[in-house]
Amino acid sequence: MKDFLKKIVLKINLRSKRTKIIFIIAIILIALFFVGKYFYSKYHVSDYSEITTLVNNREYKLAEQKLEGFLKEDASDPYFLILVARTYIGRSGEVGDLALKKDYLNRSIQVLNTAEAINANIAQLYNVKGLAYLYLGEYDFALTYYKKALSLEPNSENFLVDLGNLYLTTSNIVGASDTFGKILKIDPNNENAKIGMIRIFMLQQKYDQAISSSYGLFSATNNTNIKLELAEIMGSAYLKVNKYPEAKKFFNYILSNNPNSGFATYGLAEVSFDSTFDLKHVASSTEESKQLALKSVSLDASYPYNYVLLARIALITKNKADYDKYTELTKTSLDSYTFLPQNQKDNLLKTIPAFGALNKNVIIKVGSVSATTTRPQGTIILRKK
Repeated sequence: MKDFLKKIVLKINLRSKRTKIIFIIAIILIALFFVGKYFYSKYHVSDYSEITTLVNNREYKLAEQKLEGFLKEDASDPYFLILVARTYIGRSGEVGDLALKKDYLNRSIQVLNTAEAINANIAQLYNVKGLAYLYLGEYDFALTYYKKALSLEPNSENFLVDLGNLYLTTSNIVGASDTFGKILKIDPNNENAKIGMIRIFMLQQKYDQAISSSYGLFSATNNTNIKLELAEIMGSAYLKVNKYPEAKKFFNYILSNNPNSGFATYGLAEVSFDSTFDLKHVASSTEESKQLALKSVSLDASYPYNYVLLARIALITKNKADYDKYTELTKTSLDSYTFLPQNQKDNLLKTIPAFGALNKNVIIKVGSVSATTTRPQGTIILRKK
């Protein structure tokens, strides 16, 4: 290195003091540039790894905060942009405001379009874009991008799980069964595929089979996120078969891990309503379920089942103003809710009887929560990718 520098020095006229100073300053600046680049790279990799861990652990708010400082610097790194998109999609599932949900999802697609312009051969890019479109309720686009991801990585278990979950959302039992079956041939121990098969039981209304299959996996797995998904299924299934203490147990399990779960809070509201409703003591027997449903609304204003329950409670308590309010909110939320096909939305709206229809022979029961198609499938985001 010394000989190399000597040669450079000999070729440059250093007779003037000014030239010597300029030359020395240039050498120092070059050295500082490479040293700075080294340390930036070292700590940047560390931060990148930390953000990835936060996203995989579903700590999206923290991940978003850390991402803000890197967005301008890493706009040319497609893998980093995919991480940004995953964070935005995760945040869309945490916020209750519908407009904010859509904003996060649209931002994720914009980021992915930028990443695609840089490198169009990254399979994960298309899979994440499919997820964003799924959450927007644009199922055809979601299917297109999921299949594009699989065209690049045909045996990706993660991508196949997401495709299977899309089929579940659209009630395509054959497509879901074939997809999850393919995964289990590749890896018989794939827990996400096993959950997919259990969700098929839910769609088929085979609740006892869903419960028995869930119990085995719940006991065997050490993955907290898998346990939470199974708790959603078992809570919903027990509610369907009118086993309220068991349903309550699993909804409380979810809340012990995630106190802000609107889904579990709604589940408890329905447990309270179904198990305590008494036509002789209407007001007192519905108050707890009403308060839980209102709490669930505060956690996730987009979930239409809350408004269905509140409309029915208003019907039973003969509160016309609340009945009109919550019936209208049901319609509004269904227009924006992307995780139910239109025919299921129409059927749900029909479950709200006309005001004044209640009599002593009418049993009012809310269409129970379903962990199959009424909400986004948790496995799509929480897995490491």
